[in-house]
Amino acid sequence: MKDIIVKSVMPRWSKVDNEYKIPERIRNDIINLALVYKIKEAKLIDEFLKIRFSDKVLAFEGSFKDQYTWALLIGKYTSHEEIEEPIVEEQEIDNPDNLVYDDEPPNDYPEEEPIDDTPEHEEPKLKDIKVVDEESPPVVDGQPVISTSKIIIDGTLYEQIQGNRYVYLKDSKTVGVVHRVEHNGINHIPISDRTTEVIPLPYVAIEYGSAERLIEEIEIFIDKYLDITPQFRKLCAWYVVMTWVYDNLPTINYLRVIGDTSKGKSRFFQTISSICYKPIQIAAAVTAAPIFRLMNKWHGTLCIDECVLQKSEMGDAIIQVLNAGIEHGGHVWRCSTNNNEPEPFIAFGPKIIAARIPFDDDALNSRCITEQMILTTKRTDIPVNLPTSFRVDAALLRNQLLLYRLRNWNQVNSENIGKIKLSSVNRRLQQMMMPFAITFYNHPKIIEDLDNFMKNYSKQQKDDRSETLEGGIVFAYCLLHNSTTKPEYEQISSKDILKKMIEFGYDVEGTHPIKIGKVKNSLSIKSKQRTINKISKLSWIWDDKLMTELKNKYLTSEQIDILKLEQEQETKILRKLSNFD
Repeated sequence: MKDIIVKSVMPRWSKVDNEYKIPERIRNDIINLALVYKIKEAKLIDEFLKIRFSDKVLAFEGSFKDQYTWALLIGKYTSHEEIEEPIVEEQEIDNPDNLVYDDEPPNDYPEEEPIDDTPEHEEPKLKDIKVVDEESPPVVDGQPVISTSKIIIDGTLYEQIQGNRYVYLKDSKTVGVVHRVEHNGINHIPISDRTTEVIPLPYVAIEYGSAERLIEEIEIFIDKYLDITPQFRKLCAWYVVMTWVYDNLPTINYLRVIGDTSKGKSRFFQTISSICYKPIQIAAAVTAAPIFRLMNKWHGTLCIDECVLQKSEMGDAIIQVLNAGIEHGGHVWRCSTNNNEPEPFIAFGPKIIAARIPFDDDALNSRCITEQMILTTKRTDIPVNLPTSFRVDAALLRNQLLLYRLRNWNQVNSENIGKIKLSSVNRRLQQMMMPFAITFYNHPKIIEDLDNFMKNYSKQQKDDRSETLEGGIVFAYCLLHNSTTKPEYEQISSKDILKKMIEFGYDVEGTHPIKIGKVKNSLSIKSKQRTINKISKLSWIWDDKLMTELKNKYLTSEQIDILKLEQEQETKILRKLSNFD
């Protein structure tokens, strides 16, 4: 057994004849990389030094400098899937991610001028995390073996990482690493089929500091590669963290963007999914069967790009998963390919969706937290194509998020719902935000940010809805109703509503009164035939309770003020007429 320590200090670097000399451990890693990929050792050493002492790497603290440099160097010569080989296997899995040994090997070179590269404004150092690589006893002949990416035994969570290993939390500062877990005569081993090549797992659990700091780092990562509003960026960061601890949530909503081509949907998909919990990335062209089997195998985050729910096997499969996946324990029944017997597949879990248009099903749309991608980015600092540093940055965040999961997955408690006090915005928004509030219940600052987000989001929703046809109809109806002295004699028709909307500048070109009537029905507003002074009209019937709900949903505070002003002016006119009589 070897203890590996993630320290806030570097291996000892030194100068000989004014040249930097690499510590033996790192030099051996470079020699291995040179042999595997047939690259000259001198060339690799030169490149390593250039990266290691660049401004970009010096911004990191402690052992992250070497870890980040090593990942950048490997990323230059390998694909994402191949990074695992030189980092893990060539180092015999005893030193994942180039972590620093507690008993650092002696340096070959005499130690002369130690290099002081501490940043001028250094952040507080993170805690040390001890990683214990444990020997696993051999499997006893005849014992059953289960291949799984996670297992919970006696309240301890074991999570699969790169290199076909599990990690678990021994205590707050120690992470254990094992190759299999035996419990009640059953051996649990990590998944080792080809799906591991496309599910980006963490390499090791590393310290993140605090939940607030972790969310800030995620926001920085998102902003580096994706141009979205600050409000939506923060929501995405919360959602990413939530995917890592969703197990005990009673419900979970889906994160979705909608937009035309070249508006950033694919970049959103790539950026956000890369740091979610076990992202299962699928495109619209995949068939139904892999969706169910991948979700059942990995229990991760389903990420759907170009999600179009057309009438097809694929469309029907996604609809089933999305409808069943919002509630804890939600599943979809499918017939087994072996014996045609019904078989349940887990559907519950977080989902990332990129689509061009909303779903036809309003209930399904209501389960999505949606952002409209309208403008093409004008930021020149965002790379057109994702560079190698993107994979490195994402891997570092996944490593931190893994430790967050190990520490917090069992702290998420749905029983805290009754203790959470959020702003009295509309009920639907409260339902959408409640999973976030449960996730961050023990983090008051994040709850405060969440509450402010809800207030701003609610206002934005109202602003958007007020500009829709439904919003215009509600506003016009309220204006016409205010001008009526006796509601029982009110004769307001769809034609009157349309005329009033034109008067207030709504874009209703091509809209017919028949269309207004259909929308009225969808808003549950009733109508009946009324005859007054021998004039008969299909008149709308005012319902105080219903109209109060519609005003709260569709009208902005400015529109409410206009209605109050109109009401006051109408009242003054009536009083003058009454005095005149």
